[in-house]
Amino acid sequence: MRALPRTNPRSLLALDDLVRLKWSQRVHEEWMSHLLQARPELDGERIRTIPLRMQEALAWQEPLVEGYEHLVEHVDLPDEKDRHVVAAAFWGSAEAILTFNTKDFPQKKLEPWELVAMHPDTYLLELTERLVRNPFVPSPLLQALRRPRQRLVRPPLEPKAFLQSLEGAGLKNFAKAMAAYPGKF
Repeated sequence: MRALPRTNPRSLLALDDLVRLKWSQRVHEEWMSHLLQARPELDGERIRTIPLRMQEALAWQEPLVEGYEHLVEHVDLPDEKDRHVVAAAFWGSAEAILTFNTKDFPQKKLEPWELVAMHPDTYLLELTERLVRNPFVPSPLLQALRRPRQRLVRPPLEPKAFLQSLEGAGLKNFAKAMAAYPGKF
């Protein structure tokens, strides 16, 4: 089974203007470094082009946060290496920090910055619940899910395998919620 990249669902939702993504260059450098350490077989040069492509695709949202560095020293977190994330999120007027590692961002430490840390699965599930009207999932959300699945044609990725891929990417509850709409994506 092929897995979808972890950032894929969020990026697609941003392209459909369902969410607004924010990031800093340092955040990009960290995820690329972690990815290449975990998957050394990947083409590093190709991976390093992703931030530029993301920036170009979402330029109208102005996703790149700059000028936040003066706030870093004022952020109090268990791991000092994560302080830049809070500073950039605050400076970029983000509502939440989406992370698979929520324990590194205790809510008490985020309250002064008017931020919350959310697991992407929780965030996508809450977004889905806010968008659902009656028994229907809105078409922009379904389109955002349909697009990456339809791009995979050799071999095709059937809906059930797509949901398994979302689960494998740590989006278990979101995949479970979407399983109620077979054939829609």
